[in-house]
Order: sequence, then C-alpha cells, then structure tokens
Amino acid sequence: MKYLIQFWGLIVVILTPIQEVLFVTMFLILLDTIIGLYASYKNNITITSRKLGNTISKFLLYNLAIISGYLIQQYVIGSDVIPIVKIIAGVITFTEFLSILENIQKVTELKIVKTITGILKRKSKENDML
Repeated sequence: MKYLIQFWGLIVVILTPIQEVLFVTMFLILLDTIIGLYASYKNNITITSRKLGNTISKFLLYNLAIISGYLIQQYVIGSDVIPIVKIIAGVITFTEFLSILENIQKVTELKIVKTITGILKRKSKENDML
C-alpha cells in the first residue's frame, strides 16, 4: 500500500505542470456532454449507454494524448521548442468547442457556427481588399 501511494504521488508531481490543461479538457468534455444531453432531451432523441460510453472514452483518450505529448515534450525532446502539449490540447479543445456550439445550435436553432464562419470570411475579404 505504501508503494502504491508513493507511485500516485510521483504521478501527481510529474503531471502538475499540465494540470490546468487537463482540467480545461475535462471541463469542456463535461460541458459538451451536459449540453448534448439537453439537446437530445429537447429534440426527443434517445440517450443510449453507447453514446454515454463515448464520453468516458473521450475523457480517457484525450487526457492520455495530452499526457503522452507532455512526456514526449519533457523527457524525449527535452525542451519547449515544439509545444506538443499546446498543439494537442488546442486541437482537442477546438473540437470540443465546436461540438458545444453545434449542441447549442440544436437547442436554440441558431446557426452559430455558420454565422461565425460568415463573419470570418467577410473580415478576411475586407482585409484582402486593404
């Protein structure tokens, strides 16, 4: 038991520098799940254990990807020259953010993603004309 406690203590110490990244990722997954459940309820879509199981998979796999990237960055590459953790976390959080917006769209019927992309395209065209 003593060694198990020491092992988990070591894991906590090693992962402390990325605890905020892991927290944000888990928070976004949880938020996406809650809004997705509400969207399913509102649109009379059956909630199955398989769909909820995907959430557990996301928790595990996303966090393992971030932890793996951190370990590679710190102990294989040995520097922050390539911000592997930020790249992985950026892709994951962007994906979850889009999913949250899509779920909000299902509940409110507002075309949020389409509106944002339209605004960005207009701004891009305006900048090209300058």
